[in-house]
This record gives sequence, structure tokens and C-alpha cells, in this order.
Amino acid sequence: MLVQSAILPRENLPLCPAFQWNHSCILPSDMSFGIYLLGIILVIAGLVYAAAIVHAPIHWIIVAALVMLGAGVVAAVKATRQRDPAD
Repeated sequence: MLVQSAILPRENLPLCPAFQWNHSCILPSDMSFGIYLLGIILVIAGLVYAAAIVHAPIHWIIVAALVMLGAGVVAAVKATRQRDPAD
């Protein structure tokens, strides 16, 4: 027996291009900058912790964390920016 979803389709929501149904669809470009950056910071924190466990020099841990944070901010801006409409 199939159980119906508690989320009902709404007429004002766009079609999900991947599945062609009228449910809300969150695409990767719809992710907010803050959520993207939070995920990047969590990944960096885990890698810093792993580097500290293996006794990597602290100055290299800091350098690597700053480089990863910079790359993460660039990736977050690129993934979440709003395109200007073509006039």
C-alpha cells in the first residue's frame, strides 16, 4: 500500500525540471550563500582537526585553512550569484 506524501503540490510553484512534477524543487543554484559557507566551514574544521591529530605544523594548518576558506568563498559566490537578466 502506498502512502501519500504530506506535501501537496501547489499551483504557483515551478515545475521541477528533473522530475517534471509540481512540487517544490531545490536546485543547487537555489542554495543560499550562508548554508553553502556553513558547509565549507564544517569541512575545513574537520580537515584542521585531522591535521592536528597527525601533528602537522600549526603554521601549515593555518595556511591550508585560509586557502581552503578563500576557495570556498569563491565557490559559494559562484554557485549562488544571481545572473543579470538579458535586456
